[in-house]
Amino acid sequence: MIRGLLDPKIDFIFKNIFGAEKNKRILISFLNSVLKNPHPITAVEIKNTDVEKAFIEDKFSRLDIKAETSNNEIINIEIQMKNELNDKCDEKDLLVAWTEFLKDPESERVRNLEMSIEEIREAKDELIKISADKKQRELYEMRAKILKDKVSALNEAERKGIQKGIEEGRKEGIKEAIENSRLKDIETVLKLLDKKFGNISIEMNNKIQNLNSEKLKLIIENILDIDTLEQLKQYL
Repeated sequence: MIRGLLDPKIDFIFKNIFGAEKNKRILISFLNSVLKNPHPITAVEIKNTDVEKAFIEDKFSRLDIKAETSNNEIINIEIQMKNELNDKCDEKDLLVAWTEFLKDPESERVRNLEMSIEEIREAKDELIKISADKKQRELYEMRAKILKDKVSALNEAERKGIQKGIEEGRKEGIKEAIENSRLKDIETVLKLLDKKFGNISIEMNNKIQNLNSEKLKLIIENILDIDTLEQLKQYL
């Protein structure tokens, strides 16, 4: 029993329909609707027809096609499937029919299109066969899960990146605030010492510049009890 048609936008299913040797008529119709070449495609050669091998885990799925037009021009086409679809297109265009098929193959609109566009009907029939095939459905579900997991992983990585940025920014802000406080304490200590002892040596000045906030605050708190520079050295 068919549990519902599989999503033809999932690259694995798309390639099964449009990338199969037996479905070249469907592929030609799809390509002509997309490319709108004044010389329509009349024949195609699908270069990578193995839809299962090394495909389920592919980062980006690709369909390589060699096409021949009505004026014997050879065109190499690469369709890269990223499970995205642009819905904006002219209602009267054949591309709209394929867009509708990819968006919702079970819709009333697609059922109506099947009656007038033979290739859409063939594609729908092929999708029904694939959807009823147990092995194909298992492969589809594996691929769909991988794509979902990749999206979840990207979203989680983005969330962690933002959180890490916030935490690092907070830590950096705290460090900056501590350093600014230390610099103010240095300025206060030097002013107090200048008032009490006059100019101090460069060596002592350098030592004070390198003191941490705790020692600087001790000097500020005990400045009244520090009577000589020798006593000051105990705090350095």
